[in-house]
Amino acid sequence: MVDKKELGGTKPTKEINKEVLEFESLLKNSDTEKIIENKNITEKDILKFAIGILIAIAVLFVLSAIAYLFVSGSGKNIFDVSTRILTPLATLVLGFYFSRK
Repeated sequence: MVDKKELGGTKPTKEINKEVLEFESLLKNSDTEKIIENKNITEKDILKFAIGILIAIAVLFVLSAIAYLFVSGSGKNIFDVSTRILTPLATLVLGFYFSRK
């Protein structure tokens, strides 16, 4: 049995059970809209997240292009791999964002 001191929590068991049941109900309702409504995530938050991911993908792509230009030998391999991986990731992010509209 686990000691309460090890867990570091002071929440009563009823509150924990309530949170677990709420989480289970969210998982059963796999509808993204319901989860977003319950967590107060706005469209603006989702747009900011998508923009952040796309900027990160763009930065990685630029870094791989720099490696292609300045690193002899393995730079071409890095660029080839990044074009195969980063393009589908960008498409995935855009598809997720615009499929919700």
